Amino acid sequence: MKPWWEIYPERFQFELDALRQEGIPFEIDKEALERGACILYVTISVGQFTNLRLKVAFPAMYPKMRFEISSEDLDLHHHQNPFTKSLCLIGRATENWDTSDYVAKYLKERLPVVIEAGLSSEMETVAEMEERQGEPITDYYFYAENSIILIDSDWAIDPSVQRGVLEIGLNEAVGKVFRGAVLSVQDISRHALAQADAAIYGAYPDKIIGRWYRLDAPPRLSDWNDIYQEIVKRDASFRIPQWENARGTKISVTGILFPEETRWRQNGDGWLFIVHVEQQTNKKGQPKRGISLVRPGRAGRTDFLERNPSLRGIEGKKVAVFGLGCLGAPSVLEFARCGIGELRILDYDVVDPATVVRWPFGLKMAGGKLKTHALACFLADNYPFTKVIPINHYMGDTQNPDMEAKILDVMLDGIDLIYDATAEIGIQHVLSELAAERKIPYMMVSATDGVWGGRVVRISPGRTQGCWMCYMKLLADECIRSPLFDPAGKVLPVGCAAPTFTGTNFDAGEIVLAGVRMAISTLMEKIDGGYPQISWDVAVANLRNSEGNIIAPDWKTYEIEKHPDCCGKRE
Repeated sequence: MKPWWEIYPERFQFELDALRQEGIPFEIDKEALERGACILYVTISVGQFTNLRLKVAFPAMYPKMRFEISSEDLDLHHHQNPFTKSLCLIGRATENWDTSDYVAKYLKERLPVVIEAGLSSEMETVAEMEERQGEPITDYYFYAENSIILIDSDWAIDPSVQRGVLEIGLNEAVGKVFRGAVLSVQDISRHALAQADAAIYGAYPDKIIGRWYRLDAPPRLSDWNDIYQEIVKRDASFRIPQWENARGTKISVTGILFPEETRWRQNGDGWLFIVHVEQQTNKKGQPKRGISLVRPGRAGRTDFLERNPSLRGIEGKKVAVFGLGCLGAPSVLEFARCGIGELRILDYDVVDPATVVRWPFGLKMAGGKLKTHALACFLADNYPFTKVIPINHYMGDTQNPDMEAKILDVMLDGIDLIYDATAEIGIQHVLSELAAERKIPYMMVSATDGVWGGRVVRISPGRTQGCWMCYMKLLADECIRSPLFDPAGKVLPVGCAAPTFTGTNFDAGEIVLAGVRMAISTLMEKIDGGYPQISWDVAVANLRNSEGNIIAPDWKTYEIEKHPDCCGKRE
């Protein structure tokens, strides 16, 4: 691929001519040009800064992508990366860049504004100059890859406490990668100043002790050793690492607490973590030591909810999911992502290895495991705010019929919604009746052979006029259409005891997402400001036409009215 200045020589010349016309001296880095990079050095005077030297670096895809301007002569506390010294002349989103923009224009029009805003601490002064977003300095440090230590944004550590103890949970073997969570922030006397949510605490059974120290400003140093030595200068007790044994590895964790901008022009607690690791690795048994800067990750309940504000209140809801196949299992994942407080999941089957083409997890993670076990373990590790109760049971089991009623009581007691993904008409009859008896909303999701279509059905007490049998009669009367199906959409895979349907996971995903939308809408019905209400009771989708050709998802919705031979007859 040719460099951009050879593809667009007239644009390159325009950039240089524009600088000359504005009287801005510049020089081209010819060595950089020879190795395929375009860099200009310009000199300009702006406000209190005279003969300010700037570096202009162009991306390979210029002018479709923006250039970057940096300066070692500036040290702004806003709108400048403290380590690379690049300046934030426009917002990060590519929509802020226009291909008609050019260097000279930015130097004359944008640079003075950025410098003024970067030097100012007055919100009134900068309100109209900058985007209203935080500039956390922790976004700029250079961290160890694939490593993180979780914190909670709701914590507010007593500013009078200078140093203390950390309780840290681990969830992986320690080595080049360190992944864990701060479970407790304590003062030097081990009095708790902040505590992780109980769900996070329970997700990290292996615990070690670390230390923390408070700085009155963010360390404007990019190297971990420089940062650590800054702590040692202030408190000599940190000179020697405080070693802990973690799964056969010696490890020492030092947390650094400081004020940083967490929202637009507002400070909160910022954290960094320096991790020392010592392992016995060579033949002589001498230790190999490593040290790295580990990024903080904000993972409290509020941090999760901020991205889904319409779901506030969902954490108090409980859902029973029956059937964990290609519709039920991904629905369970979506419910956990929504932050539902409790999921009770029931199935009897294992994950056949070949079914992973339509299941959330692959061979190594799920093949051969009970579906309930695979899902429960994954959610416990990754979505700890959702409590999962897995129940392995075959509905209609004649070997232990006395257990069926007990298991259904466990599944249904105190829940807010039944979500039926069994695709079994007999189970649908049973669960819909139990839902009606207990006045619980009942939902059913199913896909047709070949996943040419599918349907989502909801019967909600006080909202839906008819009942499950009304729906079945309306379906039989063709008042509600049936989704299309592949006439050759059944297959009996080698080694399987029963036939299954064909179809892709991404087609089935259309039905899953529609089902989850309706479920969440139903759960949020009485919560002010929550996810909006869905007015229909049935949604039927065709993803192909009768010839089997792909079409845009064609959804048709219905209300379940009282059928004259069912609920209508009893009036």
